[in-house]
Amino acid sequence: MKKTKKRKNQTLSSIHKLAWATFSEWVRRSNADWRGYVNCVTCGVKKHWKEMDAGHFRHLDALDFDEHNVHVQCDRCNRRLSGNRGKYAIFIVRKYGLEVAEGLESYRPEGKKALNMTELFAIREKYKKALSEL
Repeated sequence: MKKTKKRKNQTLSSIHKLAWATFSEWVRRSNADWRGYVNCVTCGVKKHWKEMDAGHFRHLDALDFDEHNVHVQCDRCNRRLSGNRGKYAIFIVRKYGLEVAEGLESYRPEGKKALNMTELFAIREKYKKALSEL
């Protein structure tokens, strides 16, 4: 009963932030070495996962939680260089192939653009579970 009441009072934005925090932590931690260090996919700098960002190749609501679209980046590449898109594109092509890179670049959602609360709760639960298994 309490869970239902809590969900009723939460906004889509607040649920999105919770889901993002969980997904972002998973992106950064799942790529870290045994000491917790991870490399930026665009420049290669190595820092502790807590000091890194989960950066989007493409900013689009429908791709916010796409594992092909979000990877570990340093603050400089993600924020100051706006994602360092040229190097990010090269990384995507090398890791997943040209088809995936072109698919992400040309993706245009039809109809619904944003995720709903049920989808966001499911995403959060999926990555909470994945974090517990790391």
